[in-house]
Amino acid sequence: MVVLVPVAVLDSTPLPDRSTTVMWIWLALVCVMFGFERLVVFDHAFALQLLPTQLFAGVTFVVASWSCYSDGALFAPWQLWSHAVIQSSWWQLGCEIAIMMVIGRAVERLIGSLAMAMAMLTLLPMSATLYLIFDVGGVLVGGQGLCLSLLGLAAGRLPHAQVQWGAGYWVIVAVGYVPLFVLALPTMIVLYVILVVWTAPAAVAMTTTLWAVACVLMGVLIGLTGPRATKSASDAANV
Repeated sequence: MVVLVPVAVLDSTPLPDRSTTVMWIWLALVCVMFGFERLVVFDHAFALQLLPTQLFAGVTFVVASWSCYSDGALFAPWQLWSHAVIQSSWWQLGCEIAIMMVIGRAVERLIGSLAMAMAMLTLLPMSATLYLIFDVGGVLVGGQGLCLSLLGLAAGRLPHAQVQWGAGYWVIVAVGYVPLFVLALPTMIVLYVILVVWTAPAAVAMTTTLWAVACVLMGVLIGLTGPRATKSASDAANV
């Protein structure tokens, strides 16, 4: 199996050697939720009866209540955060994993885990609020808004960064990648915005475009004005 994936962020100044705990926890939460939801739905759809019926009802209720609705009668404040934990498709999950693994972890290494957690807690409701303001319509699920905002934040902090792309492969027990080319970070942002708009219904293409661009600009603004992380002891020792 071979797939084209981003593999690293390249900048003129090496990124600090910090742990990326926040990103790993977030990815684990999203993947576990996605896998568990699909397992319960699969069991119910094929009447395998491996799991209790009450579990399917509970998962269905969680997915429904955690999604972010533009309809005021269905909207609840916690949906501004919870919507990002629910993934609507495999490709959406795959894109989020790729962006978080490369861009998200690079940002966390740059600003530190505490600042990263605070940034995510801020960007999640802001991107969802923009979705409601632009009246994109329908239901917002998944981390597209968060990914767009983090890409913007990365561009604000690393304006001259490039993203290394490669052919990732998985052959029985061999896993790795072959470097192919690099893209400027702004180019990757444009491509992701195009992907988000292309996968949206044609009727809301314009409002989706405005929302996506607004999320990116919001991230850029936070990246430009946000506090700078202090050097860790290991970073200071390497200077």
